[in-house]
Amino acid sequence: MSTAARGVPAAERMIRGRNRGLELLRATEAAALSVGRWLGRGDKAGTRDAGHGVMEEALTGMPFEGRIIIGPEGSNNRLLAGTTIGAGRDRVDLAVLPVDGISLVAGGLSQALSVAAVAETGGILLPPPVAYMHKIAVGPQARAPSTSATRRRTTSAASPSP
Repeated sequence: MSTAARGVPAAERMIRGRNRGLELLRATEAAALSVGRWLGRGDKAGTRDAGHGVMEEALTGMPFEGRIIIGPEGSNNRLLAGTTIGAGRDRVDLAVLPVDGISLVAGGLSQALSVAAVAETGGILLPPPVAYMHKIAVGPQARAPSTSATRRRTTSAASPSP
């Protein structure tokens, strides 16, 4: 073991080697899977609490010190804006929403999301308290066409017909 590694606790060395993006993916996945048990039960509070608890647990072990800028609203919320969470030294800003679509899950419908975003400190806009931010999530079909495909369509449309 190098002399530099000797001064660092083993837990911290393990944290440094982890991929933050994959860790956030796991946090959203865990929150989404935990609320799946509440699908169609009509219990919004149970759905919310399940997602919040699991995401909080996942974020607690993250390899950064994250300050939640945007978090879920409501009572019994442990992921409030201003809360610091994580187990690392690097400081980041977070936007988290364990369940966007609590009513959808409780009603047995699809299209609910679990969201987590990270940015360098100061990189996430703090919206005013009265603002509602519309969200959009799309699949790969929404990807812009490649430049060559666009050029072919433009050229064929501009060509005179015989």
